Amino acid sequence: MTSSTGFRFTVKIDIVLLRKTLEMDPFRMARGFMMPIWQEIADHVSNSCKIAVDHHKCRIRIANLVTYGKRKTDSKYRRLSGSTTDHRERDMLVQKLLELKRLSEKNKLPYSHSKQLRSRDSLNTSTTDITNIPNDGNAPESSESEISVDGDTESRLNDNNRLELSTGPDLKNLQSQLTDIVTELKLARKEISLKQDFLIKLKEREIEVQQIKLEMKQELLSANNRHEPLNVLTDLIKLLREEVSIMREDRVKLMSMVIKGFNK
Repeated sequence: MTSSTGFRFTVKIDIVLLRKTLEMDPFRMARGFMMPIWQEIADHVSNSCKIAVDHHKCRIRIANLVTYGKRKTDSKYRRLSGSTTDHRERDMLVQKLLELKRLSEKNKLPYSHSKQLRSRDSLNTSTTDITNIPNDGNAPESSESEISVDGDTESRLNDNNRLELSTGPDLKNLQSQLTDIVTELKLARKEISLKQDFLIKLKEREIEVQQIKLEMKQELLSANNRHEPLNVLTDLIKLLREEVSIMREDRVKLMSMVIKGFNK
């Protein structure tokens, strides 16, 4: 292997690094589980490109590529050697990495899941790597069909997209609207029930008052016919007033009950 002193990334090495990073997706792991993945990526790049590079340099290089990709100003790393096809492939891989990083960090796995996933990935990691890419950038150009990411990475991108859509603002807005509608329906039913009870009780009191009035008229007629003393009529009038007062109090109580029901 060549010495790491004065080591410089080339477009070819960037492509190998980006492909392996997309395959491993270290961004989805919880803190404390990313370093072993970066080391595995570094080992792959070292073996494939016959260079000496560690996880720290790979991580910094990916961070720089992501920064250039976000700013859309890639003049800094376009000065590196490489064909137009290589540059185009690297640009596409950087954009895929930006999307994967955004989704993976948004849906980052908790500590326990990261531990399980790390164990699974260590068993299922593919042994087929890109090898013997020289450091001078003179390797054969990549074909258009190679400008892609493996199926496992695409699957993770699709899963992350579906997860993002399932918890998106549109769905949350619909859920909020449905909750408001259900609450309004419950209140409306309660209001109708209270109004019905109120009207029934009010009607019953009106019937009672009508009956009392009829009885009073009958008593008055009987008193006139019997020439009973005036105090009998006075007592009857007093009784009628008490009934009317009770009816008013009941009406106030019922209205208060209805208002409280509406405000709940």
